[in-house]
Amino acid sequence: MPSTTDPLGTRILAWTARLSLSLKLSLAFALVLLIGVLGLGVYANHLAKEQAIRAELATLTLLSERLAGQVDTYLSTTRSLASHLAHTQDVERFLDTPPGRRDLGAITAWLDIQVQGSPGLSAVFIMTADGQCVASSNRAFVGRDFAFRTYFQQAVTGRPNSSDWFIGSVTRTPRISSASPIRSRGRITGVLVTEFEVEELQRAIRSFGQSGRSAMLINHLGILLSHSNSAYDYHAIEPIPEAIRQDLEQHRQFLDCIFPVDPLTPDFPATVRRVIGDGVPRTVRYLLGDLQKWGGMSPVKGQTWVVVASVPEAEILRPSWTVWHKIILMGVLSSGGAFLLALFLGRILLRPLQAFSEAITAFGRGDSGARLPVQVHPELEHLARTFNTMADTIQGHQENLEGLVKQRTLDLEQALADMKSLQGMIPICSYCKKIRDDGGSWWQLESYIQHHSEAEFSHGICPDCRKHHFPEVPLRPKRGPSAS
Repeated sequence: MPSTTDPLGTRILAWTARLSLSLKLSLAFALVLLIGVLGLGVYANHLAKEQAIRAELATLTLLSERLAGQVDTYLSTTRSLASHLAHTQDVERFLDTPPGRRDLGAITAWLDIQVQGSPGLSAVFIMTADGQCVASSNRAFVGRDFAFRTYFQQAVTGRPNSSDWFIGSVTRTPRISSASPIRSRGRITGVLVTEFEVEELQRAIRSFGQSGRSAMLINHLGILLSHSNSAYDYHAIEPIPEAIRQDLEQHRQFLDCIFPVDPLTPDFPATVRRVIGDGVPRTVRYLLGDLQKWGGMSPVKGQTWVVVASVPEAEILRPSWTVWHKIILMGVLSSGGAFLLALFLGRILLRPLQAFSEAITAFGRGDSGARLPVQVHPELEHLARTFNTMADTIQGHQENLEGLVKQRTLDLEQALADMKSLQGMIPICSYCKKIRDDGGSWWQLESYIQHHSEAEFSHGICPDCRKHHFPEVPLRPKRGPSAS
């Protein structure tokens, strides 16, 4: 019996050696079936994973494109409205009027009407060519200097534009502005700015925080402008160079944000840069900390932004893991059923062998009449006939041997009886030495002994008779060493 210190394989072999043949066959059949089912399961699970990832990547790309389209539509609205209002006569006349004669109440009322009639529009304000706000629907803006804003600097040179995402210095909330130059008599006299709240964009992005997916809006600096998880707002996907930090502080675009860097693999920021560079949607696989994720990226037209829709790989593979668990369960159940079926069939098929074993055991113990029963299976029937023929032959030889032994025994008994007849009182003639038998006949001595035994005689003459009857014949000298 193997000890507990033996290798596991040795102990398993020793354990299986003690099992019956039917159990061994059943276990082998169940194990082969289980391995086959699991092998097919591994292959099917691999295909299911690949299919699930392809399908999810297509979905992520579609979602990112849709969200990028919403952002682009939103920006187009802000740009077109700013351009339209900048070309109105009311605005041009207001800036052409000397500062002391301007009707601030009338223009403010007109600006308020524009804000009320445009959903999402939070403020409209007019700036002079030096960046001073002279009229605004938001009274807090009046008198402030916006010359540091990039969108103003571009518009005052004659280039209408939409700003990057920024945090308002007055409202302290995220905004997007569009600026358009105000022209009068062929020269730029000021800039009109429409400022939109980004709650609609944030709401669209936040809605992606469902079914395990997440969405984010990233600018060309790698700053997360908005994330479906607000805790990641104004994080950075890679460290921001010091020169760019100083420029952001100078323009006060994000006020006092410190831009913490998330632990992302390099593939993610590299793909963001490529999408911004060539405007081609892409997919990417990356790590966020220890979490493996897949993402679809799409550019925003007219702005250096990228929309990313992502999902953890575990969420993509969750259905395939469910299928894998079902395959394992099916494999275990089917192998268990196969084990029971094989055990049942094995015992049925091995039952004739058990009868064979009993018959052979009985024959070996001396029951020469033991025979194997007739079988319905051709192979077993051939085996049974072969054994029975062998047993018949052995039994016949045994019976012949017993008859031969019996005959030899009788012959020996008769010989012993004959030998016994030479014992006891034998009548013999005192002169001629003839012997009288029980029937009264007289026999020569040698004839009587030959008849009543197996002894035979050879005649000769002893030295005394030779001397008496043949005195003239000299005796042959004895052999031996000569006398000294």
